[in-house]
Amino acid sequence: MKRIFFVSLLIIIVTISLLNAEYNFQKEKVKNGVVFKNSLEKEKLNKIKNYDFFKFFQHDKKRTNHNFQNIIKVPNITRDEISIFINGEENTSITQGEDFIMTVYFSDECNSATVQIWVDMNGNGTLEEDEDFLIQDDDDEIIDNDIEDENPETGVYQKTFYAEDDGPNNVGNLGLLFSATDEGGNDVAFLYINALVSDYSVSGHITPELPNIIVGAFSLENEITWMVMTDSEGNYQSFVNEAGYYMVMTFDPLGITGGMYPDTTYTDVLIDGHLTGYDFHYLTPSSTISGTVLDNYGNPIEGVEVRADQEDMMGIFDTTDENGNYTIGVSAGFWRVGINENDLIPDYLVPENQYVFVEEDENVVQNFVAYVVDATIEGTVYLDETPVAGIRINGNNSLGYTETISEFNGSYILPVSTFGDNEGGYSVNIWDLPPDTYVDEYYNGIVSGSTGIDFHIHSASGGIEGYLFDAESEEPLEDGWVSATQDYQTWYNTGIEEDGYYHLALPNGIYDVFANADDYYQETAFGVEIQDEFVYYEFYLEPVTFDGALWGYIYEQGTGNPIENANIWVSNEEYWDGTTSDEDGYYYIPLPNGTYWVDVNKPGYTMVHLDEIEINNLEVQQNFYLTPIIYDGSLSGYVYEDSTEIPLENVWIWVYNQDYWVGTFTDATGYYYVDLPNGTYSLNANKDGYEDFYSENIEVYDEDVILDIYMMPIVSSDENEIKELLLLQNFPNPFKNSTVISFSVGNEQNKQNEQNTISIYNIKGQKIRQFSIPN
Repeated sequence: MKRIFFVSLLIIIVTISLLNAEYNFQKEKVKNGVVFKNSLEKEKLNKIKNYDFFKFFQHDKKRTNHNFQNIIKVPNITRDEISIFINGEENTSITQGEDFIMTVYFSDECNSATVQIWVDMNGNGTLEEDEDFLIQDDDDEIIDNDIEDENPETGVYQKTFYAEDDGPNNVGNLGLLFSATDEGGNDVAFLYINALVSDYSVSGHITPELPNIIVGAFSLENEITWMVMTDSEGNYQSFVNEAGYYMVMTFDPLGITGGMYPDTTYTDVLIDGHLTGYDFHYLTPSSTISGTVLDNYGNPIEGVEVRADQEDMMGIFDTTDENGNYTIGVSAGFWRVGINENDLIPDYLVPENQYVFVEEDENVVQNFVAYVVDATIEGTVYLDETPVAGIRINGNNSLGYTETISEFNGSYILPVSTFGDNEGGYSVNIWDLPPDTYVDEYYNGIVSGSTGIDFHIHSASGGIEGYLFDAESEEPLEDGWVSATQDYQTWYNTGIEEDGYYHLALPNGIYDVFANADDYYQETAFGVEIQDEFVYYEFYLEPVTFDGALWGYIYEQGTGNPIENANIWVSNEEYWDGTTSDEDGYYYIPLPNGTYWVDVNKPGYTMVHLDEIEINNLEVQQNFYLTPIIYDGSLSGYVYEDSTEIPLENVWIWVYNQDYWVGTFTDATGYYYVDLPNGTYSLNANKDGYEDFYSENIEVYDEDVILDIYMMPIVSSDENEIKELLLLQNFPNPFKNSTVISFSVGNEQNKQNEQNTISIYNIKGQKIRQFSIPN
């Protein structure tokens, strides 16, 4: 969630709020004073330890291009019921490291199905739900001719599983059962993955002797992974395709050991032949993390997986009982604890992961509250103006996150909780885009019940691509993101791959591009021109040295009660970061030395701002007290198109003064409503295709004020286009209380207009001033 404060006025006052959704989705907030500061080698270890080997349906951004070159046809399909095949067979095998193709023939009149993937625990090739292990949740729906379907034929779905992606292809001695179900029936296909045989291997023994434990050899040179399952006596031999240095480790993703953990990981192992004696002992944990998973009404939630992950070992999990209780045996140290999202969505919001520190022979209690879903947010997803299926839509706020997938006609229904409306609504976005596309919309502050929250995805022939590097080591970064903008209101974003590579599709234009990674300063490229081709650009990010920290508690003024999920933002001209308070009101933000501004806010409370908190090789405590807002009145009305008086839906409404601000959207009838404390307010309304509406001096004093709004459509006119806008450097920069912005407009026709305007936005993206500029 880290960003450097931009030093130009226009960048400062716009960027913070518009990037907020990106921060929330791409990065976990720092919680409970725990930050793992890894070297590059430890980062790689951490990534391997938390590798999701069974997340099969992750969209392959590089290959899903609908060229339909590898279509497998299965002859003589005459069944009325659903059929599923692997490489065209009901029962087949591949060798570790090979790709394979799943093909599903839907039942008559069906265009979607759910697919479950099971580990064949006893190796008999038959699905036995009491014996076998479900590793892919049945909520993963496949839809005929969605964005991932590689076969254009109606009634047939094809998906390729590539060996280099997160999947089972590189796990030897593994049997998998693929079960497909639609309204017409169910069918199962079996795939056995034989272990690779080569001139290079590592072997050993697992104690206690347990089958189906995974042992992996991870290349430290090219990041290729080779894994095998242990046999019935706990023995393994993991072959690799070439000689080199590997990390050898074991883990238990199927939960066979009951929470035991391995005693070692072998690093820098030179595999240049057949190595033996690399044994592992699974140990009984000396400490525990336990707790209860409840819904927001206090009811226990049974049957959800709670997982604890640590940077130097694989995750350990337990499933909640009928009382919502879980207990996970762990070793001493820091742990990240969270709930499997597949066990909660679509019935609950998924709460954020929590960080805990466990002492030797200690039990730490970590409870979770998952909010019950009782409402929806709806819309439609378009790809080049055509409704498209199979696009994943995400929603989140401080209570948790949720997701769904677009249906056959492009529509989606996102499950949400009405309690999220009190937390500022939801950020609703698409992050996993098809290759070489961009999306127009990133929504914030969407309340439950909203409809028409549509997304328009566009194909692009150009953009920016390249690599992110650590400026000191010149090694590629493994985590980070790249953002680009033309106007600091519309943003385009992408993550990076394991080798630091990024690929961001963009419409033609001139962009400012920002490269970011956790624990690094932001790097910027200004004025990058995109014209129907991908521009190559490398970024070298300077690592942040954390010299101290800001920490403390957030309390309610008057009662002294701790406030959970308050937002804390710390910033100066060079660096900024944010987090949220936990259930005790506690927050912790590690920082480099410097002098910072701090802003604290939570919906329902007045915002607190504090200047000049100095971090000088110290951990500084600063408590904050937020005053509850008393709503004395309200502001409401309808928004219409000027002249036609057609109601306008999804108009973004901001109401604010120096002490309070709130945002909302109009509904299908054009209606909006906000509760307000007494005061004098300004209002800003905006919608794509319309001129912004601005009103000020709106007085609310113990009454319900009605304000209808009429918005003017934007009319394009070549005569009135601004041919040249020159924005000069503001001075002073950086600044504290004031600055001067110089600019010139170079269009003779425009100079003859009655007026020009300049609009100023605050850090929440609200227009707070609009000035008429004389000609």
